[in-house]
Amino acid sequence: MLGLYVTDHPMMQFRSILSKYIDCDIERLAECKDGEIRWVAGIINKVTKVLTRKGDIMARIMLEDLTGEVEITIFPQTFAQFKDFIMEDLVLCVKGKVELRDEQVKMTALEVTTPNLKNPEEKTLIIKMNLPFAKEEVLERLKEAIRTHPGPNRVQIHLLSEGKVTVLKLDESYKVNPDSALFAEIRSLLGEKSVSLQ
Repeated sequence: MLGLYVTDHPMMQFRSILSKYIDCDIERLAECKDGEIRWVAGIINKVTKVLTRKGDIMARIMLEDLTGEVEITIFPQTFAQFKDFIMEDLVLCVKGKVELRDEQVKMTALEVTTPNLKNPEEKTLIIKMNLPFAKEEVLERLKEAIRTHPGPNRVQIHLLSEGKVTVLKLDESYKVNPDSALFAEIRSLLGEKSVSLQ
């Protein structure tokens, strides 16, 4: 499908939104190391379902962004968990392992999600943190990350403790621009699933 769009590429309108979810364009996967873990996003051009010897269903999809396309294998356990998101023409974010074989780049999916494609300025940046981890040093580093990415989006911190969630809504002075750099800083500090835009 690449190059065959009469009007703008269907991904064009989502470019800035999806930049918050990914850390690599598809064309740049070739620059990654074999086995490296990356987040990519795009529109699903093709879904091929395969029945394994054990009778489980897996899938191979072609995911396309503005820079290229890549084949992604989704093994049965991952497919069963995320099968409702795996349909043609759906915009998808994939966390996957890069595979370099015979000068070809492919990926194996580890996690799949559908991005929120609403106006990004209306969303709130949600930061999740286990309460015992909320020490002064960590909070200062988090504060610095937020302060260095000023923008239009509100921030909430969700403190998790013994199955309970305490929500802290930060004031206007802590609004952020939730770009990929900020996401990377927070994930580095608090973990892979610590930040989202909702």
